[in-house]
Amino acid sequence: MPVDGHVFIDADYSQIELVVLAYVCERQFGLQSELARLNNTGEDVHRLIAAAVLGKSLDQIVKSERNSAKPVSFGRPGGMGAERLRLVAKAGYGVDLTLEGVEERIQAYHRLCPELDAFLTDEVEVGQVLAKRLSLTPALYYQAVGRHYHSADPGNFVAEGWLGGMLLKVLRDEAPLTANGRLYSPEEIDFFWNAAQPLAQHLDDDLAAKLAARESSRKLWAAVRDWAGRRSVFTVTGRLRANTTLCSARNCVFQGPGADGAILGLWRVWRAGHQIVDFVHDQVVVESPGHGDRAARKEAIVRLMKEGMEEVVPGMRVAVECVVTSSLNKTELVTQNGGRQEDAFPGARDTEVRATAMGPAVFHRRRTDTA
Repeated sequence: MPVDGHVFIDADYSQIELVVLAYVCERQFGLQSELARLNNTGEDVHRLIAAAVLGKSLDQIVKSERNSAKPVSFGRPGGMGAERLRLVAKAGYGVDLTLEGVEERIQAYHRLCPELDAFLTDEVEVGQVLAKRLSLTPALYYQAVGRHYHSADPGNFVAEGWLGGMLLKVLRDEAPLTANGRLYSPEEIDFFWNAAQPLAQHLDDDLAAKLAARESSRKLWAAVRDWAGRRSVFTVTGRLRANTTLCSARNCVFQGPGADGAILGLWRVWRAGHQIVDFVHDQVVVESPGHGDRAARKEAIVRLMKEGMEEVVPGMRVAVECVVTSSLNKTELVTQNGGRQEDAFPGARDTEVRATAMGPAVFHRRRTDTA
């Protein structure tokens, strides 16, 4: 709660991850960004995805349906798959989705913003990395499975990415198949399990035990894939993060600049003399006197936060949602005539306000005189 005679001005950036993502798709990755166009024309991406999946017009989408798209809107650019997004939807938004429902939202998102296809393309050839690290050459493979090879052909002694890809299938699937549907032979499976054993030093104890026991699992496959696919990544603000997975790299390129822009906005708010009491992710909370022109102070904070973020994403539409409140639950102070409480009850402190669906004139208030 704010101190007597004061209120909180609670401001946070709206969908800022998507704003920064759109910017880096264009400026860092050189992609034509439909997401940037949608943002700069004021479209609601969550609502657009929900409408596409549910076959409704935008004005028919209710809040719960819009929320069902949020996990995909925010999580998919970081490389999350359907299974993980389904868990996020339940834990973070209280939305129960089937895997099919998540996939429909992913596909709608990619149709809406086709640059995501290129943005999420892995620039690291994991199979080639594994082949080089484990010295997987055609000569060794052909020898293990009893096939003839030309010893005079130097290509048979060079690590090949397709062998790394076959190894990954063995780690993941109990009955791995080739691209044309043939089951791997026992000799092939034995060859790849033997070749994979040195990877144990890069795994935790449980997965190393699975590797030693030759027990296929998606967790083992994912751990090896992530280890082999690590790379360095830069942000448009000049930060370097090394040794990241694809998901970490993609998250970093838009969440990193988003954090930098939020910090610049915070700095501007502080330098202007506002009393900052909280800063979380992309949200700034200022404690401000309850009397006087609170509307002007609110507008100033919004302007300063926008200016800070716009240093990072020039040319992008940046929106800040802001309320004047007596607590940290974002319930805006209201007056009995239905307007926002900017100057009502001067000299008083509002410690609790609950606006209800019955109308703006119905709320509970505890009033403390501070004359």
